[in-house]
Amino acid sequence: MLSLDHLILDHPMYSKDGDLSEVWVPGVAPDGPPWVMKPSTETPQGRNNGENELQQHQNVIESYEDLQKILINAGLPETEDRSKLSRTGHTLDTTTICVLGTPSFAMSILLEGARQCPGKILLCLSTSWFCSAPPTSANVVPLLIKQAVTFDLGGRTYLDTFSPPRRVTYLSWLGGPQFPMEEQWDCPVGGSLQLSQFLANTLGVRMLLDTKELPLSPALLLSNSYKLGPWGKYIPKAKTTRLVELYQKEGREETIRDEISAFLTSVRIKGLQKVVLKTYWPFPGRSPAPTFYSSEDTVQVSDAVVGLLSELPQGHAVLLEGFVVTVPPRRITPSSPPACIPRCSVRPPELTIRLCAVVCRSRGDQPILSKVVCMVGRAEKPLCHRFSLPQSLDNTLELWGVWDETQKRNILAQIKETSEKAMKAIMEEEKKMTPQERGGIKVQTDVLDPFGGVGSRAFCLIACHLLHPLRL
Repeated sequence: MLSLDHLILDHPMYSKDGDLSEVWVPGVAPDGPPWVMKPSTETPQGRNNGENELQQHQNVIESYEDLQKILINAGLPETEDRSKLSRTGHTLDTTTICVLGTPSFAMSILLEGARQCPGKILLCLSTSWFCSAPPTSANVVPLLIKQAVTFDLGGRTYLDTFSPPRRVTYLSWLGGPQFPMEEQWDCPVGGSLQLSQFLANTLGVRMLLDTKELPLSPALLLSNSYKLGPWGKYIPKAKTTRLVELYQKEGREETIRDEISAFLTSVRIKGLQKVVLKTYWPFPGRSPAPTFYSSEDTVQVSDAVVGLLSELPQGHAVLLEGFVVTVPPRRITPSSPPACIPRCSVRPPELTIRLCAVVCRSRGDQPILSKVVCMVGRAEKPLCHRFSLPQSLDNTLELWGVWDETQKRNILAQIKETSEKAMKAIMEEEKKMTPQERGGIKVQTDVLDPFGGVGSRAFCLIACHLLHPLRL
């Protein structure tokens, strides 16, 4: 899309909870999950810790089962268990790229990584698969991994243990509640819980990008004491977003209607026939679904906004944004049916297209467009990447009637320029943050994508919120 997926469980609780192995998939390991260790003589910890460890163990089992299902569905061999014979051929200088996240969100990265550097990219299903070494200097701790799923050429995977534990060269965090942040690791880390929360404020990110000359659609922000936090400094510099703060209840409705009337007039002048109404919360989470209105119907839009703001508690905001409708695909005139078959009178549905990008950080700390993924769906509702099949940019443009190679290159160049500008703005903002705000000394955003990359599962930075003007 145009936009952005830890430690052997050796605690004593596993020696007394024999039922854990009964939920394991038969055939993978005859004596239960391969990470269940031998009984330990350690003193059992508190009940809460035991419950957490049990839940973590269950999550690892489920993730491992999901990985096997994904491999089978992709026509790849199931994971081979080599954990009984520890891997020993590695040194401190061996390249070790670890991916921490859900298998379904990490598969494309893992398979591509295995193609480019076989045997060096590892999937970690739990933070308990990591361990740390003594600090080297300035309390910086080497991050080690003692168990992982190794990805090799041809989609082959192996469940491995490492003796001694293998030093991590790079850690990619693809979302989820688990993150090994007890120490400051010495390896670069792509993504963190802190950066995820930082980027989850898509309204704030919009304000940031609105100062970077990106092609954003015009917007009217009606704030009901919404806390923008560090993003508030960008409001005066925003080029396409107007902020209206509703502090006083007296005359609020009249102010809202006047502002909406003026905004819709400006939207119509720009040739936009629709507007989209979005609600923003002051905390991360799924917001209500956006609604669409005609830019000609000032009364209906005003009534909707007034009613919405009257129901929202303090700290919420409403964004009214111009919506750029996608150019429809080329029409194919069907041939005349035989005389015995009447012509179909059913009108085909209107289709829409979404172009989404995966943008990465290069070695020289520069943004680079990695991949463009396109989706096609019905135009009467927002197109969600989770419910549509991805296809290539070239095929999609041809479906839309764009055959000229020069036009294709121009469209790709526009996507590349805009998506890389967005990534650059995020990178520059992160440089201003402290290590605590980023989540670590060497933590940074390395990938922006809509499939669960740096933010929450619902985070779709460019595709959902920012690049409506780029729609074809």
